[in-house]
Amino acid sequence: MAEEFEVARFMTVAEAELLAALLRRHGIRAWLPDRDMATMLPHAQMAIGGIRVVAYAEQIDAARDIARRARAGEFATPDDFDDWQEDAIPGRIGELDEADIHGTVGSPSLKWWGVGLVAGATLIAWMLGYTNDLREFIP
Repeated sequence: MAEEFEVARFMTVAEAELLAALLRRHGIRAWLPDRDMATMLPHAQMAIGGIRVVAYAEQIDAARDIARRARAGEFATPDDFDDWQEDAIPGRIGELDEADIHGTVGSPSLKWWGVGLVAGATLIAWMLGYTNDLREFIP
């Protein structure tokens, strides 16, 4: 079995996957041995020192060279820059107007109905004396 060496480390799985895909595209067998752990416990990524991209010993020099060239921007194309923002129309998200987009809770009036309902229930409970029993639990 061939020995594996670290090519690079990244703080996110996405960055590590991008380098691994670039290396595979150049004929280097690269993978992320920490991928499963990093996706199951994303808060532990920093604790393990990041997500490793590894390759076999016989390909490690070429892999590290490609990683160095990628960080230097050698593989960037003119399409990789901010030109995509030129087509953006202010006030629109895709095919929808910004006013048509609501969060998961709904419209602002629906949110205020919810706030009013909770406040009203609390006031009624207080008026009926249900909160008096809670005073014995407070030191």
